[in-house]
Amino acid sequence: MRRYVLVLAVVVAVLLAAVVALNRVVDPFGLYNDVSIQGLNRYKTEISEYERHVQPQVIRRLQPEALVFGSSVAKIGLEPTHPGFADQGRLRVYNFAFYGGGWGRTLCGFEYAAQTVPMKRAVVGLLPGDLPPVDCAKEMPEIAEFSVAKLLASRTTLEASLSTIRKQKKGRSTHTPEGRAFFGDDAPDHEAVFRKFLTRLVGERYRGATCSLGRDLPFEPPVANPKIDLRGLHTLLETAESRGVDLRLYLYPQPAQVAEFDVACGKLEKRWADIAAITELVARYPRAQLWSFESYGPMIAERIVGGRPQRWQDAVHHDVVLGNAMLDDMFGVAGAPGVGVRLTPDSLPQAYAQFLVRRAEALAPGGWLAEDTRRLARDIDLPAR
Repeated sequence: MRRYVLVLAVVVAVLLAAVVALNRVVDPFGLYNDVSIQGLNRYKTEISEYERHVQPQVIRRLQPEALVFGSSVAKIGLEPTHPGFADQGRLRVYNFAFYGGGWGRTLCGFEYAAQTVPMKRAVVGLLPGDLPPVDCAKEMPEIAEFSVAKLLASRTTLEASLSTIRKQKKGRSTHTPEGRAFFGDDAPDHEAVFRKFLTRLVGERYRGATCSLGRDLPFEPPVANPKIDLRGLHTLLETAESRGVDLRLYLYPQPAQVAEFDVACGKLEKRWADIAAITELVARYPRAQLWSFESYGPMIAERIVGGRPQRWQDAVHHDVVLGNAMLDDMFGVAGAPGVGVRLTPDSLPQAYAQFLVRRAEALAPGGWLAEDTRRLARDIDLPAR
């Protein structure tokens, strides 16, 4: 009996060792990225499912000096190897944004990075609105709970390793080694994807609203929202300032059609009031800049109905070409296209006035935006009167 138990223990140990060895070599979640074998693991196809568990450990190992923070908008749209952001390759870089990561993961990711890596530069994506304090132990419990041994020995990782091997013929990773995620580039019908995301966005953002297309916006510059909660953003700014981080905050851009829905449903005035409040706070910190890409210009406004969108992969996420143009602006790259504007209390009124001019031009008779917006509103059942 003892011999049987011993043999069984040896067999289990050998099998466990084989699982650990396979998981370590395949490295399906890109924790190490030190073994690349054609046909086995060159293309990492499973990172998205375990991103929030593994990414904190990846930056602990890589020790990047320049990081991107934010939601999937930043995860997909901002390339950390951009020359301006990476200081012409002199800085180690990583995109530390998260799929499904709202403000909570943005703030907690920033605080974790500030304590873990030699951060010199950061780009942080923001959605105008409340940016409150966050309990990071509850928001990102995966950091404290993480175990390399459990990861390498787990059934989940084994299944991911086998899936990675099977998917090598597709020849495509879900992420770059520097953390940027790929999304939607090979979608067969970009318009259908856009409509799907837009329908979900309408359900979330305009629930209970009564919307009316063709509304005008006030000409007066926006006044800061006095009720907005920016205590969490204040914490982030204090951390960056105390650690000497070169900080660029940017407001997530949105397609012109979504901006028109915001106007129709009475949401855009509040967006600008929130932007004004954020602008006032950021202006207090010498190392921080705030950038806006609220625009109806040609890089932002793109026809959806009957076209093949290039800049917008859906109603929320933009592609890396637009992201690179934004980074060009933020870091003063020669020949930058001028997609955005740096916001300060002094520049905000002019930025808003320019926004109104661009909107009027885009909605002028003979243009496509008004018709595009009407058709999308009709097709997705925008609440209207």
